[in-house]
Order: sequence, then structure tokens, then C-alpha cells
Amino acid sequence: MPYIRHSIVNTFYNYRTLLASGSTLKARHLFWISTLLQIHTWMVYILRMIEATSGLIKVNGMNIKGNMDEIRKTLGLCPQHNLLFTDLTVAEHLIFFAKLKGKSSDEARREMKDLLKKLNMSEKEDSMAATLSGGMKRKLCLGMAIIGGSKILILDEPSSGMDPESRRELWDLLLKWRGEKTILITTHFMEEADALGDWIAIMANGTLQCYGTPMYLKKKYDTGYHLSIMVKGSASTEDEKNIRRAITECVEEAQFKTRNGNNIVYIIPNEVQSKIKNLMKHLESKEAELNIENISIMHTTLEDVFLKVKVDTETEDNQDQVDIAALLDSDIRYSDKQAKACLYKMRFFTLFRKKYWFLRRKLMAYAIPIAIALIFFILTVYLSENSDDFDESGGPILKLRLSSYGASSVYYNVSPSNDKSELIKSYYRKLVEADGSTAFNVPNVEEAIIRKGVENIIYYKEHMIAGAEFDTTSEDIKATALFNVEAIHSVPISFNLITNSLAKALLGEDYSISASNWPLSSRLEFLDNQEYMKVKVTLLWLILIPIACLFVLGSFILYPWVEKSTKFDQLQYMCSTTPAFYWFINYISDLAIYALIMVVMAGIISIFSAPFHGGTEFGILFTIFLIYGIVGLPYTYLYSRCKSSSSAFALFIICGLFLGAIPTLVVWGMMESDEYYADIGRTLKKVFMCLCPQFTLTYLVTFYAQRAVDNYNFKVTPQRVTAYCSHEPDMPCCKGSGQCVDYNSLIETNIAWFTICFVIFSLLTIILDTYCFKRVVSKVIYLISKLRYGNYEQINSRRDMDGDMGKPYSNLSLKAKKLTKSYSGKQIVKNINFTLGNGECLGILGVNGAGKTTTFRLLTREEVVDGGEVDMTLNNETIKINDGKYLEQLGYCPQADALNYVLTGREILTTIASLRGIDDPEYVDNFLKVFDLEKYADVPCGHYSGGNKRKLSLAVSLIGHHKFVLLDEPTNGVDPSGRRKCWDLIKKMQDKKNLSFILTSHSMVECEALCNKLKIMKNGEFYKEGTISTLKNEVGGFSLKIKLINKDLGVDEVDFPGHRDTNLRFNNVEELKKYFVESGRAEVKDEHSGLLHLYIKDKNKKWSEIFDEVEQISSKNKHLIEDYSISEASLEDVFLSVARSDDYQTA
Repeated sequence: MPYIRHSIVNTFYNYRTLLASGSTLKARHLFWISTLLQIHTWMVYILRMIEATSGLIKVNGMNIKGNMDEIRKTLGLCPQHNLLFTDLTVAEHLIFFAKLKGKSSDEARREMKDLLKKLNMSEKEDSMAATLSGGMKRKLCLGMAIIGGSKILILDEPSSGMDPESRRELWDLLLKWRGEKTILITTHFMEEADALGDWIAIMANGTLQCYGTPMYLKKKYDTGYHLSIMVKGSASTEDEKNIRRAITECVEEAQFKTRNGNNIVYIIPNEVQSKIKNLMKHLESKEAELNIENISIMHTTLEDVFLKVKVDTETEDNQDQVDIAALLDSDIRYSDKQAKACLYKMRFFTLFRKKYWFLRRKLMAYAIPIAIALIFFILTVYLSENSDDFDESGGPILKLRLSSYGASSVYYNVSPSNDKSELIKSYYRKLVEADGSTAFNVPNVEEAIIRKGVENIIYYKEHMIAGAEFDTTSEDIKATALFNVEAIHSVPISFNLITNSLAKALLGEDYSISASNWPLSSRLEFLDNQEYMKVKVTLLWLILIPIACLFVLGSFILYPWVEKSTKFDQLQYMCSTTPAFYWFINYISDLAIYALIMVVMAGIISIFSAPFHGGTEFGILFTIFLIYGIVGLPYTYLYSRCKSSSSAFALFIICGLFLGAIPTLVVWGMMESDEYYADIGRTLKKVFMCLCPQFTLTYLVTFYAQRAVDNYNFKVTPQRVTAYCSHEPDMPCCKGSGQCVDYNSLIETNIAWFTICFVIFSLLTIILDTYCFKRVVSKVIYLISKLRYGNYEQINSRRDMDGDMGKPYSNLSLKAKKLTKSYSGKQIVKNINFTLGNGECLGILGVNGAGKTTTFRLLTREEVVDGGEVDMTLNNETIKINDGKYLEQLGYCPQADALNYVLTGREILTTIASLRGIDDPEYVDNFLKVFDLEKYADVPCGHYSGGNKRKLSLAVSLIGHHKFVLLDEPTNGVDPSGRRKCWDLIKKMQDKKNLSFILTSHSMVECEALCNKLKIMKNGEFYKEGTISTLKNEVGGFSLKIKLINKDLGVDEVDFPGHRDTNLRFNNVEELKKYFVESGRAEVKDEHSGLLHLYIKDKNKKWSEIFDEVEQISSKNKHLIEDYSISEASLEDVFLSVARSDDYQTA
């Protein structure tokens, strides 16, 4: 097998003012797993997605700058976010990437089948990627990285967003490949780093802070034992003081470390290890008195290492810790306390300001289509100016010469022979030869010409242009000119040759006659029929001008598309911004910009195109453009609902081309026919104007161009006026004033249809975003699904999964009763109930696809409930989910970051705060400080890391101190330090501001730190519920996790003195398991390579006894055991018991 080597030396990358990575990191580990913490940017250097400013990266001894094609054959990438083709199946994804790496079709299919078995995804082979759960999508991304013979895997947070069960399955897969592939992982999940990493690298502020095996780092940053005490939700500050007093009574050296929610952590130095047993006994005896819910103890963890490194770094950089109290004590001016007019004014300017920020950064996205439109306008002017329809001359003069047809053969005869005939013969021959042709004197001209035609008919048609016969018998000379009917100028050329010959022979050589063709000007023709060149101008305006306007109007799709695709508009609707108000601000700002652009475009045409000179022409043209903008902008906004901005723009252009020119030609043709078809054409015109803004523009500009050209020709050609006035004496110009063809009728007669079109699309744009419309659509889909799939499955809940439903309603703040939601005949949320009291935090746990996020979407009105009720109480007022006030009381941090990626963090927070009625820059700055976003505050959030995006999303949900806050995996991807700060802020807002939270998370530690009560969701309904202590008691016992030493890292037994004592000493892991299992002390709960999870069933066992026994085993088996942790049955144990249970049936 090849020796995989990769190293990084002095790598730097400057992104504006941010130093992304640096220092030196060398890794020469064959087929091991290296775990990188805080080092995402480094990965993109290896892949050359970003070029390092300086430094060197080698893979397999090859420099990436010159050998990337060869290196990529061995690389596999699993990015942080799922990059999948929604319209491809699982199998098609894997086969596609296998072929990209050079595999044949048969090899790719065989490898795909084998890989799906390893991933436990065989049953999903033909499933579309879009239908997979989050965990399955991560597995598919991992498979795409592995397939094709990848020997080096680069995995960026591979388990992000996975539930604990799915995460463990992923770990098993990676550990299986440890001996086959070199794996590079980034993660913010310390347990994952500990379970997988053979080597750990931690970076901070762009430099490498530490690097080594997990055991080496734990020893280097050893902080002693961590005693974690979970207190009950009812625990007071006095209880916390009593706990501290009880601990210091037994261990004076114990130091308070931190409090995260209900979890209090103390550090006990290694030197006083002997005192821990007595401490445990003391705490056990006072468990009820001190309101202690759970106790756990463990040695230094990777999280401790990470936090220690971060603290050291922050100390070096003189970074001040933010006082959260300053944020909580801020003087917030709630929107309902401000004057209504003042509030609307604030929101008005806030939305305008947001649009300005967006335009400023996306200027090129608007400039490019406008530049294309300008090219079309200039092209129209140029082609129109070169049209002869309104030119005073009929075109250039054409000299009629024989040379126009190239070298020709001319046959002639002059008879009888005399002085006069010789002179004529001489001049005729000279004239022919002067034009580059050949003259032949023949006895019979007609026979000679016919004979030549028989010999070569093509030459005859193209080069036999003229001929002549001269009869000089009498005093009067008779001359006959012969011509070719195929050559349109043959007659005057042949005639001119004869007349010139006679003139020179009779009058003298100095005399000559020239013949020219000067086309008659169109103004000199009788004008009953439509001129050809006017049709040409009309066609130019039919095609080019509408295309130009399409590009201008299409540029306004981008802004609403970004807001909708990121769902940032939903957050604004939750800030009391109605869809009507939101679209009104967007509309008037876009219309103002559009009007400025079209003033320039109309001015260009008016200045540089002669028929469109004049104030009237400019005014009418600009009015037409303005009408198109007024009517077309609401229509344009409908395209912002497409999946991508490029497809939205392309679809808009294509639809515009078809809905503009084709209907206009149809209507035009019918209106020019007899009266029957003209009536149909007029009716179709009204219908199209009501339903299609592009038709309105095309129709108006086409007929405007016709009338403008007519008026111009009337102006420059008085004969036109005379001709027309004889037939149409009522025309304004016949009376000496006004335009001959009126413009105003184009607009005045159609204004009602413009108005109808505007109303239709404006209402449609607004209604599509209203909850009322969603309810109607949902009801229709629900009824159709019932007809298609029959009655939905009847749900018989195991029991009433809400013990609080019987409480007096006045004590409740948010209540959901029998909430249901179905898709395609399948119920995703099944009759769930919950209640949320003031200042409570309700946690909802569940595997991927259990229905947690759908529940949140129902509560925030993104989706419509099929059945059940949701309401809240506020100041003794009941507010239903359909009420306008409902969303105002909610803060929301969705699972997918709902952030307009063009705006900066400061701009997003300022926008949300202002919409909430808080106009205080200092208040926004406090949020940026609390979430450590100050240094990125003025960077567009699209450039943020995943963790910083989550922190910004959390800040958006908390800004304004809403009564109820919904948090969907709020700290997913956030580093441990940032995660703890988030917990601390949430807990303090819960306690001091009496805010209520609903939380979903895959971090059991997070739930334990924040939640008062929990509900575990499975298959769309709540499977278990209760307080944390209640759920843990259902499992009971103790959880013992033993981190085993990886012998591949070169650990020698001589490093561990004291191991010679054979009592409680084991030679291998199997003996260790046998000691616990066969004696009945414990059962194996879970086992991975490097991690053994044991469950001690004896609920009567004392903490002190367990700790004493495990500590003895650990100290005497250091060749096997790297670390351990002991706790009462954890929340994760409860969750896994539910996730793995098979007894649950949804009747």
C-alpha cells in the first residue's frame, strides 16, 4: 500500500484583513485519523479552492501547485454543507463521482453496491437525494468522498446535524476505514474528536496552538478531575452556595470552574484524588437537601484542552470578556411602546436602508444586465438610422456601366460599310473595352448570341448584358439595342452604349452621355400601401426594445430571490412586517431605480434617432417604459420563487420573449384583417394586456414606432400630407396643427387594462406570502391527498404526552393541542401536545426525520397545521396562531441559517432590531460583543464560518427579547467556548427576563444545561416526556465510558509505573469487559474502536463505591485505559434507548 504523506509549512492566506491560518503543521501518519479543531480554512488550501498567500503543501510528496490533477485522484472531500443534486438518486450520485475519478461503468456500479452496504443505505439506492433525511445526506456525502479509490479523505464536520444514533453509525464507518485510508476531519464536537482522532490539531487566530495524540494533549493541559453537578430547575442561588460549601468542606483545593445552565462544574486537582471518595459520600448524603439532580466525574477531556488553549490565546491577545449583564440591562424600546406612525416610519426607512446596503454590494449584478440592455437600445438606434424608410433620399446613386456585371461579351454589327459606319464601329468597341469587356463584330448578332447561349447558358445569363445593330444605309441611322432580361440594368446600359457611340461619331469625341440610377424616394410614391422599410423599423422595435427592457426588469429578481431563498423574509414577517408593507417598500424602491434607468434609455433614442426627436416623442416613450415597470415589477417578483437566481432570470427572459413578440404579431395580424378578425384581435389585445406585461410593452412600443416613423415622414415629405389629407381630411395635421398620427390613444384607450394587470400581479405577489393563502392551499392539498391516498392512518397515542395540559390556562404562555401535519398521505406530526410556561425551556429531542423541524415550521407559520390548535396567552389575552399579533411574540432561530448573505452581521441585527422598534446602535453592538462577532461585524455574513452563522442566527432570534423563542439546533457547528457563552446567555435571559424557550438539539449536554423539561419525538409523536431527572430515573443506574488506548500510536507499558500489580490488572480489552459483564457489575451498552460504554445496572450502588473501584482499575491498567468518565444514566442513554427501541408501533 502507498505511503501517504501530507505536510503544511508556513501557510498563510490573507482575506481582506483576516488572517485565516498559519504556523507549521506536519503530519506523516499512514492510514490514521487526524482531527482538526478550528481549522476549516486549511482544508480549502489542500483542495486549492483558495490559493495560499505563501507556504507549501505536499500530498504524497507532491506539491499541490504543480500536481493537483494527480493528487485529486486520491482525494475525497465531504464538505460541511450537503452539496447534492436534488434530481439525482443515491446510486446516480455515487456512480457519477466514481466515473469522474476514472472508473468504468461496471467498476463504478460494483463499487457503488458495495459502498451502499457498508453505509447501510442499500434500501435508499433508488431514492432521490432530496428525499433523504439529514443523517442519510451526510452518509451520501461521505460515500461520494470515498468512492473511486480515495486514499485521503478530507471531512469537514461530517456528523454536523446528526442525531446521536446516526453519529455513532458514522463513527463506526470511519473507524473501519482507519487502516485503509488517511482521514482528515474538522469538528466542533469534542467527543467525536476524542472517539476518532489518532492525532489532534487545534488552531486559533490563524496559528497552530497544539498538536499531538489525544492522550498527550490531555496530559499537557491536565486540569485534574471535573466534578459536574446537575441541579434541579428549582435550585436557588442559596443552593448553589450550599453546594460550594459542601464541596470545600471535603476538598479545600476544589475550584469553581463554570456554570452552564443547571450544570455546575468544579475542578479537583490530581494531588487530592484520595479525597474524592469522601466527597462523593458527603454529596450523596445531601443530594435531596441541595437539590442535586445528577453527579458525574471525569478526568481532563478534549473539551477542557480546547477551552484551556482558547483561554491562553485570548489572554495573549488581550481580549476582554464580555459582560452579558450589560446586554440584559439594556434599555429596550419595544415597538408596542412607540407611536404607531413613528414605528411605521422606522420600518419604512429600515427596509429602504436594507435595500440600499444590498444594492451597494451587488452593484455588478445589476450593472451587467443594464449594460446588455443599453447595447440593445444602441443597436436599435443604429439599425433604425440606417433604414431608408424615413430618409429624404431614396438611396445612393448607381452609375450604370457595363463593368457592374464584370467582364462581358458584347456582339454588334454595323452595316453597310462606309466611313460613317466605321466611325460608329470604332467608338462602340472602345466604349465596351473601356468597361473591361470584349466587343465582337459579327454578321448576324442574334444568331451569335443564341449560339453562345447554347454553348454556355450560365455565361449567357450572367455576362451577356448588351448587344447592338446599326443600319447606316440611309441618311437616318437606325440603331437597335439588345438586352438581357435576367440583368435588371441591362436596358439602360445597352441603350447608353448606343447613344454614346452615336454622340461621339456625330458630334465629336469630347461628347459623352452618363447614365445613373437614383432610386425614387418613398415620399414620392403613392402611399396607400404600407412601406417595406417602415415594416423593417417596426420589426426592430418589436424584437430589440422588449428584449432590452426584459434585461432591465429581470435584474430586480435578485434581491427578493436572495431574501426568499434564505428565508430572511420570514424573519422580517415575524417582526410585524406584513407582506403588503414588505412588497410595497421593495416595489417603490425598484420602480424609482427602474424609472431612472429608463429616462436614460428613452433619452438615448430621442437624441440619436431622428424620427423620435422631440418632447412629445420622448414623453410618450418614457411613459410606455414607465407603464411596463409599474405593471411588470409585481409580475417579475413571482420569479423570485424559483430554486436558483440564474434559473429565475433565464425563465423570466424566455417567457418574456414568447409572451411578448408572438401575441403581438397575432393581434397585429388579426387587427389588419377584415372586421370579424379585427374584433377578435381587439378582444385578445385586452386579454393579453390584463395577463401579460410583456405583451403590453411589445404592443405599445411597436405601434409607437410605427406612428413615430409616420409622423416623421409626414414632416419631411409634404407630399405625404397632401396624399393622406385627400383621403383623411380630419387628420390633425390637415388642419395645420398637431401630429398627423396621434400617440395618446395608445395609452388612453388601454389604461383600464394596464390597471387590471397591475392589480392582478400585485395581489398575487402579496397573497402568496400570506398565511391565509397558505391555509387555503394546504386545505386543498389535504383534501386531494385524502382522495388519492384514502383516510390517513389513525393515530392512537401511547398516552397523553403532556402532563401540563390539565393546568389552569392562565398559568400557561404557549400551548399546542393535537397538532398534526401530513405530506403525501403520510402524517409527519401526529397529534402532539405541549405547553410552555413563563420562563421555561422545553427541549424536543428526536432522531433525524422525527418531525422536530416540521413542528417548528408549524409554530412559525411557515407551514400550515392540518389539525389541532396553537395559541398563547399574553397579558391575560389569548392569541390564536391565525392572529396578526402571534408572530410578533416569537423569536426564531431556524435549523438552516435564515440570513441574507449579502448583508453584514451588523446590518442584519440592525435591520431586525429596527423592525422590532429598537433604534439603538449600542444595543446591537452589545449583541455582537456577546456572540464574539465584533471582528466580523462588517463582513458579509455569506463569508462567515458555519459556527459564526449559527451565532448570528441565534442573536437574531434573541434580539428584542421576545416572549417566546424557538431554537432549532442553535449551536450546531459552534465551538465549545462559543457554545457555552450561548448557553449562559440563554439561561440568563430565561431567568432574568422571564423568556420562554423551545429548543431542539442533538447535543444532550446542551439540553441538560438549558431545559426544564424534555419531550423525545419518534415517528412524528412524543414517545417520552418529563423532567431530565424523571427520564433518567426511567433508565436508572450509572454510565461508565472508558477511552481505550490506541496501540498504533506507539504507547509503551513502561510509561505507566505500578502496572506490575496483578490485582485488577487485565491484559486486553476482552478481559476488562469480562470482568464487568460476567460478574454482573455492568453490561456493554455500546462499543467502538477506542471507546467502551458500560451500563452499571445496580441503582443502589453508591457514587463513592463506583468511583473507588473504577479509579483502581484505571490506575492499574494504563496500558489499556487512557481516560474514563462516570455519571448517572445520562440523557443520551435515554435518547438512545428510545432511538433503538423496536416496541413502538404507530397503530
